[in-house]
Amino acid sequence: MRRTRSMRQSLLVLCFVVAAVWPAWGEGLEDFKLARAIPADVFMAVHARTHEGQAFVQEQFERVWEALENAHFEKDLKRLFKSLAQENQGDPEEFEQWWQQIMDLLAGVEWSTLGEREFAFALKLEFPAPQWIMLMRPPQDKVASDFAGFGGILRTLAELAPDELVVATDERGATTVHKLTFANAPFPLAFAVARHEDVLVLAFGTTMVEQTLAMLEGGEGTALCGTPRFKEAFKQLPAPIDSMFFLDVAKLMTQMRAFAAGAMDMVAGGAEGEEGGLDPQIAALPGKVIDALDMFEYIATVARTDGKRTTQDSITVLRDDAKTRPLYPAFFGNGPISDPLKYIPQDAKDVTVWSGFDFAALYGAVVKFIAEDVPNGADMITQWNATQEEIEFNVERDLLAWLEGGIRTFKLPGRTPYSPGESVLMITVRDEEQARAMINKFFDWVEPHLAQQNGAISPAEIEGVEGFRSVLHPMLALVGMSRPTIGVADGLLFVGSSPKVITQTLAVAAGKAPSFAENERFKQEGLPPSKNVTSLSFTDLTNLGEELGQMLSMIPMIGMMGGQQLMQQNPALRTVFGALSKVGTVVRKLDFFQSTCSQCTFDGKTILAKTVTNYREPPKPTTAETETETETETKTKPDKGGR
Repeated sequence: MRRTRSMRQSLLVLCFVVAAVWPAWGEGLEDFKLARAIPADVFMAVHARTHEGQAFVQEQFERVWEALENAHFEKDLKRLFKSLAQENQGDPEEFEQWWQQIMDLLAGVEWSTLGEREFAFALKLEFPAPQWIMLMRPPQDKVASDFAGFGGILRTLAELAPDELVVATDERGATTVHKLTFANAPFPLAFAVARHEDVLVLAFGTTMVEQTLAMLEGGEGTALCGTPRFKEAFKQLPAPIDSMFFLDVAKLMTQMRAFAAGAMDMVAGGAEGEEGGLDPQIAALPGKVIDALDMFEYIATVARTDGKRTTQDSITVLRDDAKTRPLYPAFFGNGPISDPLKYIPQDAKDVTVWSGFDFAALYGAVVKFIAEDVPNGADMITQWNATQEEIEFNVERDLLAWLEGGIRTFKLPGRTPYSPGESVLMITVRDEEQARAMINKFFDWVEPHLAQQNGAISPAEIEGVEGFRSVLHPMLALVGMSRPTIGVADGLLFVGSSPKVITQTLAVAAGKAPSFAENERFKQEGLPPSKNVTSLSFTDLTNLGEELGQMLSMIPMIGMMGGQQLMQQNPALRTVFGALSKVGTVVRKLDFFQSTCSQCTFDGKTILAKTVTNYREPPKPTTAETETETETETKTKPDKGGR
């Protein structure tokens, strides 16, 4: 199906996102041509490129794109802006001229193919404004026209505000730069569009574009990919085929400190005339927050796709002194998970196991920070403690003392592919007796309130354990739960959708029923648990598109429930709800996903993560679905000018 110009125009932001994550094909780091143009002083860089190994996935995303085009969201966007203009007494004729001018400008750029061959993005934090750079290699025959289109946009913006915006053009050999500057900005501010041979560059900031162009032209400058830290990170990972991502966290922390210092100096300068000036404790606060978070060296990620499977590997390296940071016990205090699939039934559909946060350590770190480093923090903590005594509930004593924080959860298939199934949430506890006492206290408090709504609390019969109780309420059936059941056993707090599913869970743990490790799909599509696992998940995605589509298609009904009169009186709101409902048709095209599985391990210094995503041939559409799509496409055929 031919792509329509108006659809591309309306989905500018989406185009950039798709370009950034679009499958990339190749054999190694050296094949990312744009990497040599990313300056070494950035803290984050993203690279992606295309290759033949991702043909299947590209074909499926083309189907999604066609559905987006057929929905013609540009019409909804126009109606929205037009209704807002009318509410503000705008001239309809002037609006039409304004809209057409925007459409004509955006039509000069082939947004959907800007990063078709290769894409890169980088960011650095400087005071008073961050700087970023975006490099793209569109199809060879689109480079000149896309660059001309960007230039036209900048010139038109300058014509609309000649006293505020100035465009200057610099041509030198194979490089041309259009730079838009803000004449009356409180500090130097610029947006640049440049071309060097077949590379297009978008940049925000005053210096980064020249750094990048100098390296593209073969001049001086150190590229990020040539730095020791970058090389060290990617040596520990498989070769990047689709994409690579690098976040130098230590450099980010350094840049954040400099940015915070600049901001505090600016605030202090404005407060010089005030009595007492800026409180030194306030001035020091941003730096102390950054210090508390400063535990990591860097994060690096690579991805590769081969047909119907994408594999992503990631490494996160902690600082040598990370254990001295106040938040380290909160993030890593719970340690690895022993036997992560012990409680998960063989026929589970979605599984998540995570060591979680040590909430007691997190709470203690936050309280200590407020008391010692926040102005008037000690008084705030005193007041908080008094409030807890007043309500007869102390967070540290009554909750965190027994709640450890590790999480295991799963969902079983429902009776039909789209009906809700049974589920269980398990949270590790430190003290079973204290946990039972608090759960019973909660039930005693909530039972009178349930009774007023024809509900009740009843004992739950679960083989081998006692003290579990179920919640009965007529409204629970609407959310797919029969008798939500809560109790403590085997060092875990169980919250299940029924007594039956908790009985099944405990049977798996006791070895009386097979665990998820015996699930055939998990063995074929997932990742077997490794040592030192801190998280593991497996998600069935075969109904992803349909489930999202059903949810979004209910939006108009939700809007009407919110007030039919309000919807009728508010054209803008009506347009938004109508557009959102059409998204349901689009997301149904996400029917080519099969499953995804991820796993993290931690050895005290390094976090290793792996994720696999599996795809499938999309189901053939039914005759009814084909007729509906054809009818939708016919009804939404664009008229002249994309209106």
